Amino acid sequence: MTGWVHTAKQRGAPRLKLGRLLGEGAAGKVYSLPDRPGHAAKLYHDEATCRASEAKIDAMLARPPQLPVARHEGRGYPQLAWPEAKLYDATGAFVGFMMPEIDFDRATSLVNLLQRSSRRAEGLADYYGYRLLVARNFASVIAELHRAGHHMIDMKPANLRFYPAVSWVAVVDTDGFSIAGARRRIAAQQVSDEYIAPEGWHEKPEDLGEAQDRFALAAIVFQLLNNGLHPFSGASHEGQPSDVQGRVQAGLYGYGLTPIVGAQPGAASIHRSFRRSTRELFDRAFLSGSDRPSAADWRDHLDALVGMLVPCAAKPDAHAHFGNGCGFCAHQARMAASAARRVDRRIGPPQPVAQGRPPRRIVPAQRRPLPIAGAAPARSPQSGQRHMARAGLILSGMVAPLALLTTLAAASDQRPFQAVLVSDLAVQFREATRGSEQQLQAEVAPSLASLRGLVGAARWTLGSGAVAGRTSPDMSGGYAFGAGAAAGLSPDRCVLPANWAEQQLCASPELASIDHELELRYFNLAAGATGVRRDAFAAQQAQWLQSRNHCARVVQPVDCLKQLYLERIETISSA
Repeated sequence: MTGWVHTAKQRGAPRLKLGRLLGEGAAGKVYSLPDRPGHAAKLYHDEATCRASEAKIDAMLARPPQLPVARHEGRGYPQLAWPEAKLYDATGAFVGFMMPEIDFDRATSLVNLLQRSSRRAEGLADYYGYRLLVARNFASVIAELHRAGHHMIDMKPANLRFYPAVSWVAVVDTDGFSIAGARRRIAAQQVSDEYIAPEGWHEKPEDLGEAQDRFALAAIVFQLLNNGLHPFSGASHEGQPSDVQGRVQAGLYGYGLTPIVGAQPGAASIHRSFRRSTRELFDRAFLSGSDRPSAADWRDHLDALVGMLVPCAAKPDAHAHFGNGCGFCAHQARMAASAARRVDRRIGPPQPVAQGRPPRRIVPAQRRPLPIAGAAPARSPQSGQRHMARAGLILSGMVAPLALLTTLAAASDQRPFQAVLVSDLAVQFREATRGSEQQLQAEVAPSLASLRGLVGAARWTLGSGAVAGRTSPDMSGGYAFGAGAAAGLSPDRCVLPANWAEQQLCASPELASIDHELELRYFNLAAGATGVRRDAFAAQQAQWLQSRNHCARVVQPVDCLKQLYLERIETISSA
């Protein structure tokens, strides 16, 4: 191949100079295009590969997914290396295609995000919410790919990349996908162990479709949310397969709501801290071959989880949960308890004493967790540890309208679905623990103070973290991830307010949180309505937005907005 390629086979067609070699795979080589910044050329190795690939490239050009290059601070972040034009040599022979260039200096393998050690080695954020954002963005890309009729098939973390600066996902080698052509499907040729659906094990890659993608997508989301553990990993017993794909075939999924005999979860799993709705989706993905959640189901569910995320009071810069307690702290406590038991065993049984002497009482080592940096201090049963677990269940189950109303009255700063008055919290706590006011302060106040300090931080700048894209044209689903002391999630309108009214709204973080909750409620109601009812919802929303913008410009905007939000909550709750 010469140093030039042409964008058409006709004589005199525009030509492009090939730049440096960016990478090489089994099918071809990828070069930069100095004359087309942000683009690259993939050239196939031989004529046989060119002949076998041209029809697929034609089909891809005819039916591209709607995933334009995402932009942030003037830089482009391609999410999909999809063909944009065919390329020819000087004789007019097809040799490859032009595509957006995935900058490997800015994008890293998704494998690096799964384990804490690799995150440290790559300098990636350790905050749990960041992995949630990446999972959401990945599901969004696959949802659009499926909407266009195409399937990835060979889906695994090693085949995926993401941009650490913005949390967006980058998918390469798209010409290996299963492509929906005008008359027939042009199949994929490759699939990888550990991510093959059980029913697809004896099938050829050419015969696999969306069901395979749904299985692999759920497995990757599970790994991102659960400490990098594969959903079919776990302790192997005698007679059980030890390899992951073998365990997939044997159905050894140990993380379900209903335990499976012989299947045990991995020791580092935090799946018990997931919301029940999340576990139900995973059960559908791994225990059913016909009712697996779609990529759009995962995208929408992960969107909702982002709004429910609560920073851990003990370690808010890394840990977070969804209202059922911090799974990471629970895992650390289990590790510490296990270490303490090993110390006890080393002490051994009491030794015999000489006759005639009073027996010496040997006191075993106290069974208490070993100190762990950043972990919450262990409490004795007398301090209400068991009762606090009951209180947590009560608090996490409080109805959202009550939580929103009490938040406005108290001006407390909590996440959607987690906002409660300190006085109401005291009532719930006393009912659960029959404890004293001093016990309430000792147990609960530090957590509230930590969360308020976290979410109530100054507006984050985009340079301090990452931004996730919107869910749809209708929903404000973007979030910002702050670094350092401001680690966490916030509506993106509070990162870059669109106008002065938005700035007033974001000056009060509790109102910004409630605004996001009301927006989600409105769109949920509108999505389930039709005809006149849907038009009425739209009219109410338009009037609400107009009133909010007006209220933000009065002398006391926060007081005005509080009253307006109370009225809006009553309207939404009674709809």
